[in-house]
Amino acid sequence: MIHVDALSRANNILVLEENTLEQNLAISQNLDSSIQKVKSELEIRECTKFELRNGLVYRKSKGKLLFYVPSLMESQILTMCHDNFGHVGVDKTMEYLKRSYWFPGIKEKVKNHVRNCLKCITFSPIGGAVPSELHNIPKGNKPFVTIHIDHYGPLEKTSTGKRYIFEIIDCFTKFVKLYAVKSTKTCEVINQLENYFRHYSVPLRIVSDRESCFTSNEFEKFVREHMIQHIKVATGSPKSNGQIERINRDLTPMLSKLAILTNKWEKALGTVEFAINNSFCRSTGNSPSVLLFGISQNDPSDPLRNLLGAEAEKEDDLAEVREKAQSQNEKLQAYNKRMYDQKHRPPKPYNVGDYMMIKNIDVTPGINKKLLPRYRGPYEIKKSLGNDRYWITDVEGFLVTQIPFEGVRCPENMKLWLQ
Repeated sequence: MIHVDALSRANNILVLEENTLEQNLAISQNLDSSIQKVKSELEIRECTKFELRNGLVYRKSKGKLLFYVPSLMESQILTMCHDNFGHVGVDKTMEYLKRSYWFPGIKEKVKNHVRNCLKCITFSPIGGAVPSELHNIPKGNKPFVTIHIDHYGPLEKTSTGKRYIFEIIDCFTKFVKLYAVKSTKTCEVINQLENYFRHYSVPLRIVSDRESCFTSNEFEKFVREHMIQHIKVATGSPKSNGQIERINRDLTPMLSKLAILTNKWEKALGTVEFAINNSFCRSTGNSPSVLLFGISQNDPSDPLRNLLGAEAEKEDDLAEVREKAQSQNEKLQAYNKRMYDQKHRPPKPYNVGDYMMIKNIDVTPGINKKLLPRYRGPYEIKKSLGNDRYWITDVEGFLVTQIPFEGVRCPENMKLWLQ
């Protein structure tokens, strides 16, 4: 009876083949109450929007029949038409989807699926105009209200061990000081600033990027002791420190040409500084030296011009010169803001607690960055700092990188994680 007993258990050994997508779609239509309601009406009369064929409901669209996808299967169809189709954008996903399928609210559901696709969030750039707005810093009507600082380099090491240029520019007059320094350490920054303060003035405000020398406790203590407001610009936002960026555009070619002639960039630095400070500046309508001292500085390399200039030069009232410069500054700032904002779209305001992806800025040499993720995260907004700047940290209990992260970002360098 052993063989009989074996046969009695044979029905417990099953060989199953997975249903095809078409079979699952057809079966799911029978479980969808909305589709069954349409089907019941189609069995009685014809409809301009739907058609019943072989027991299945289709949507009529421009002479084609599109399969009415039951709600249970919408996510699978969206995944097939977006995730498995190269993660294309909303329009291309819609076009591919509507070749064969339809379901209620299809456009919004496609948008929502693409918007919350983690692959797209990580690898795709922000489409359309960059979300950004220009916020001007008031320049006032006198020198040393605001100064901008930064480091330029590293450059070729000089015989005295210098590798960097510490740059200081007065926001109102555009007067520049360039110091050759050995490093970007905080102690060296403080030494050069103290030297600057002794020769000129202690400013009310300092604008810098987020180099470690400018964010250290030692530097924060230094600005507090001198009662200076310290504004740190958002990472990856060069427009926020545009004064320095503008000087660098002049500094690079000038220093390159003069360094070739002298074989030493440090020796050429004074000539470059003099040239910048005595050149006409469009934003003020005058040279930095005139706005600071009331006169153009004499050029040691051109004594004849100095002699003729001293006799011919008519000294204008310094207060009047600065008043004109203030007016010129304000007009140019308004123009620059108008032109900048026209090319960008207003940034969406974010809220404390929002989870964000931030631009993945990898400066590791020798690595091809074309296929790297464009964004990394998520991170959490902890504080809004005004002027479209946000303080961002790791989400509690979740580290994206081995080193805990905190920093300031602006809208053009981040986007929502999930919506």
